[in-house]
Amino acid sequence: MPEPDDVRRSPAVRRARRRTVAGWVAVGLLAVLGLVAVGLGVAARTVWLPDDEVSASARTAGGGTEPQLVVTAPGVLETRPGPVTATATSPDGGPVVLVLGRETDVTAWTDGVPTAVVGGLEAEASLAVEPPAAAAGDVPVPDPAASDLWAQVAEGEGSATLELDPPEGRWLLLAASDGTAAAPEEIVLTWPQEVSAPASVPLLAGGGAALLGALVLALVHRRTSRRRHQRALAGAGGPVAPAHDPEHEQAPVPEHQQEHDHEHGGGRRGASPWAPDRSSDEETR
Repeated sequence: MPEPDDVRRSPAVRRARRRTVAGWVAVGLLAVLGLVAVGLGVAARTVWLPDDEVSASARTAGGGTEPQLVVTAPGVLETRPGPVTATATSPDGGPVVLVLGRETDVTAWTDGVPTAVVGGLEAEASLAVEPPAAAAGDVPVPDPAASDLWAQVAEGEGSATLELDPPEGRWLLLAASDGTAAAPEEIVLTWPQEVSAPASVPLLAGGGAALLGALVLALVHRRTSRRRHQRALAGAGGPVAPAHDPEHEQAPVPEHQQEHDHEHGGGRRGASPWAPDRSSDEETR
């Protein structure tokens, strides 16, 4: 039902409309806040979650004398807790050998041989490398894979990977070729790391609660805003929509019953179809 201009411009109606708009704005802000919190919670567990591994590499070539062997310094394998995965690569596709041995055995194997020593972390993902000292003459190096001194051995063409979980004691990693060519040019050590996103749980829970609150608030505000608008119209003298009461609404009378009432009841309106017909009794009297 259209509202007259004077009613629409009345202070009560305008105030009711302003409160309605403010309520919907609050609902929208709460919903946006919930969506942002849920999005941040999901991002914290996916996009912003750090890797479950951390790696550090060492370049052994380019230091003058080409090393025939590469070893890790004591304690390097224990830089981070947990098992470590070692990978050695040779750019020319030559044979690569990785072994895990006790410090005394590895030290004796490298005695007098040009050896590069991989030290600790010098940057976030870079290991320090001490180049080999010049050795007098050509020193033959036996193939490390042929020895039974080692606890673990891995071989490959171009690269080799060894899953290391050293037992108690002082253990070193030794990388070489077949004993005649230069040592691998790159060593990569990879450790596992525990990752977690503690902020994601409160963000997801808070965002879900905010979205649920926005839904409940929207339903409540929809009902209260209608009632507020009707009261404002009534106070301003405007037309008010009649209240709908389904309990007192009269059910429609079937068409065949209407014809029956018209023939026997003189077309009485509003007569119950189950009421007794007294017209025949009156005629008999």
